[in-house]
Formats: sequence, structure tokens, C-alpha cells
Amino acid sequence: MKVIGGNYYLYAAKGIWDKKKKKPVKKTVLLGSIDENGTYREKRPKRIFSSFMVYEYGNSQLVWNLAQDMYTIMEKHPYRDQIIAMAMIKAIDPIPLRLVASRFQKLYISRSLKPDLYPDDLSRILGCVGNHFPNQYEMFRKLMDPGGLLFL
Repeated sequence: MKVIGGNYYLYAAKGIWDKKKKKPVKKTVLLGSIDENGTYREKRPKRIFSSFMVYEYGNSQLVWNLAQDMYTIMEKHPYRDQIIAMAMIKAIDPIPLRLVASRFQKLYISRSLKPDLYPDDLSRILGCVGNHFPNQYEMFRKLMDPGGLLFL
């Protein structure tokens, strides 16, 4: 117990070997305090702020709203989530495939859309999609208005 500024604080102390100093060092940990009434209060845990709680909302929601037509058309495609997520990232910030997963985690939509964005899988998916031109043609045909044109 230590008295600091008229307040009583409880500490736990133990010896830990310090490799650099090559001798034991006393390590103290605050357990709590005792107030004037004699009531023990435990130490409050620190609030840890995590950058994973802060999401980019504006850009991701705009791109997500614009991609809804494509997302519904691709409902039977096995790689729908990966393709949409990759397209969103490439529209917001054109980065290499190895950085797509970390960039997607910062978007608000990552809370609801959970694609696997491993770089090796993404390059395999892109190869698969690129080799099936008739499927792409059919998908874009569904996006067009009857008798209209689709500009990309």
C-alpha cells in the first residue's frame, strides 16, 4: 500500500528477471485504491481505442448503392461477393491485389459483406471471370434497358 497525495493505493509487487541488466527488477501493478470511507475500489480498465472501429462510410456506401444492380444480377455467381468487393475497392482506390483485403476492412460495408479476399484467390477468380466471356455478355445484357445501350 502506498499513500500518494493523501490517497491510499494498493499495489502488487513481484520480481522479474531483466535480461539486459542481468538482475531481478521489481515490477509493481496497481490493483486499486481505498477511499476516505475505507471502501476498496478496483482499478478501472483502460478503454482501448481500436482503429478497426472507425470505418470509411461515404465512399463505400456510394459505391455499394451503385453496385446493387450488379449484385442482384450476380446472385447465382459463386464469386459474387469477391468480385463486387474487388470492384468497389478498385473504384475507390486503384491498388494492387495484395492490398485489397486490408483496404476492404476499412470500409463500412465490410461489417455486412464478408468475402474472402486473399490475393492468390483473387487472381484465380479474375482469370476464371476473364475466360468466360459469354457469361459477362449475358450479365451486361441483363443490365441494359430493353432497346437501350450500356456504356462502360
